[in-house]
Amino acid sequence: MPNPWYLPAIWVLNGSLAVLYTAAAHWYLLVLAGGVIALYLSPQAGGAMQRRWLLGSGALLFAAAWMSMSAVGALAAGMILAALAALRLEQFNPRLLYWRVVQGLGLYGLIVLGVLAYHALIASAPPDFLSAGQGYLEIVADIALYAYPLGFLAMLAQAVFAHPPVGRPEDLITTIRTRGKD
Repeated sequence: MPNPWYLPAIWVLNGSLAVLYTAAAHWYLLVLAGGVIALYLSPQAGGAMQRRWLLGSGALLFAAAWMSMSAVGALAAGMILAALAALRLEQFNPRLLYWRVVQGLGLYGLIVLGVLAYHALIASAPPDFLSAGQGYLEIVADIALYAYPLGFLAMLAQAVFAHPPVGRPEDLITTIRTRGKD
């Protein structure tokens, strides 16, 4: 049977659908990568050192989300989207909030990798190695996966709502020094 002329178009369409399906199945990794790029280009990033720390934390969180179940990746994507929104709203001390975001994302990546390592250790341990306390520790580790993002969101909310948007600190100092007179 000779090759029909339309077979290359079908192969391209099939490959495109495979890429689209993979992107839809792992949407949270795309959001994480885009969020790290947006944070990297953010004006709150002070210099090269802050950007290096962000790339390290972002790579750690990306690897953790890639190796874990999709619910953890979705939580990480939600964390980075909330961080971008909070950085946009914060006017009092955005550089401090930027550092707290970088630290929070890196810490969540470490928590996820630690829980994954713990689960791998338990799965490979001999049956007599397990004790009653192992089940309790496993529950605490699993709760940490879902409780930490809530704490991160609380930290963002505190940072945004503790300082009402009154303007820049320089404007406040000028107003106090001139006693409100122009």
